Amino acid sequence: MKSGPCKASCIRDSLVKLLRLSRYDVAVCVLRWQRSGNVLRGDHVYIDVVNYNNGNS
Repeated sequence: MKSGPCKASCIRDSLVKLLRLSRYDVAVCVLRWQRSGNVLRGDHVYIDVVNYNNGNS
């Protein structure tokens, strides 16, 4: 276990682990884009969650 404060990636990884333990289909996705006009290039990281709920508990 790491010592020190938990950064954004630590929180993200903990959330993904919790969702997977709860039987969700989870992926960490990274969207990258190049500079276009006034829009600067950058990265956007998000968590994609799919719930295959078929009505059963």
